Amino acid sequence: RLFEREPQGPVPGICNKCVRKGRSTDQNNLYWLTLSRICDATGLYPKPYLLHEELLLATGNYRMQVSLSGEVRKVPNSTSFNKMPHDEFCKYFDAAERVLAEHGIDVAEVMQGEPA
Repeated sequence: RLFEREPQGPVPGICNKCVRKGRSTDQNNLYWLTLSRICDATGLYPKPYLLHEELLLATGNYRMQVSLSGEVRKVPNSTSFNKMPHDEFCKYFDAAERVLAEHGIDVAEVMQGEPA
């Protein structure tokens, strides 16, 4: 529950999710920084957006879509500010952390710069 933790030092602009109702750019930046550090630490994905898409699928945040050829496939949902409000985003990130933990990746350790 990364967004509920007390920061170790001052973190300007990041609010506790119980207080803030809308998503902030700081929260969004923290999410992408987290994905970037996980990519760097693990080498599993070459780009954060690829890990992002995989986490959306793994957490059930997708819709089914039929291609022109009739193939049914999963398409990740958007996490844009107007598509996923703050509370929903926090639930998604919690679920993503659980998925990462199931694969041996400790988000807190990665964010502290320790090996995944």
